Amino acid sequence: MLSANGLTVRQPATGRTLLSGVSFEAAPGESVAIVGESGSGKSLTVRALLGLLPAGLESSGEVRVDGHRVDDDPRTLRGLRGGTVSLLMQDPFTLLNPLRKAGRQIADGLPRGAGRTAEVTRLLAEVGLGAEVAERYPFQLSGGMRQRVGLAAALAAGPRVLVADEPTTALDATTQREVLALIRRVQRDRDMTFLLITHDLRVAFSMCDRVVVMYAGRVVEDGTAAELRARPRHPYTRALLAAEPPADRRLAVLPSVPGSVPAHDAVAGRCGFADRCAHAIDACWTATP
Repeated sequence: MLSANGLTVRQPATGRTLLSGVSFEAAPGESVAIVGESGSGKSLTVRALLGLLPAGLESSGEVRVDGHRVDDDPRTLRGLRGGTVSLLMQDPFTLLNPLRKAGRQIADGLPRGAGRTAEVTRLLAEVGLGAEVAERYPFQLSGGMRQRVGLAAALAAGPRVLVADEPTTALDATTQREVLALIRRVQRDRDMTFLLITHDLRVAFSMCDRVVVMYAGRVVEDGTAAELRARPRHPYTRALLAAEPPADRRLAVLPSVPGSVPAHDAVAGRCGFADRCAHAIDACWTATP
């Protein structure tokens, strides 16, 4: 349903490369998480997939949505947005237009004609909200309710692929669990392909069948959630897992990965994680593993 092969993003004005060689795929009905620290290239990958790169950036490589190659035909991709692939944005406080009622924003994704009000009510019920929410403005809703309205709007056109970019970052822990459980239930009920962008490995493991780990603009590991949890192969994946604080005991010092994610070009031609890795050997600085 969704695939990237050799996806690369560059900034021609400066000659910088931000992503290179990103490849993965999501099968019909499969849920896939892309994980990594801030700056790893997760959100930029999604924007490149959906043709939503900021001005000044350009992408290359092959991208397919529902069997259609879209990287070389923006018109085809525009025709697939909404009805085939839909995006749930990160921040519930900015994803909705503050000047329009919630029901009208959901109805934007529906075909024109009779029955739109009933369909808006049905979509609100699907995400656990009452019909009265359609007449409310975003400022009258809590963060969790706004994210549910955003999900209803993303589902309005009946997409076969749902892409969610850090959908619960701005929510409290309890609301996060509720919204994530809702997204998972809707995805299963509709048998949609699901692509989740997150920095939280626990969320990735609980929500998705497969996990793609990114670092410094590259994919460093790709496997099933069970495989990566039990047998992580790349030292970066192991470091992310080790940095997850345990829930069953107190720690004097919270685990962390020292340093920060470097720019893609700063570590070209070698392992991008070598500077932060306790297991680095000479070979790590001479080639990309």
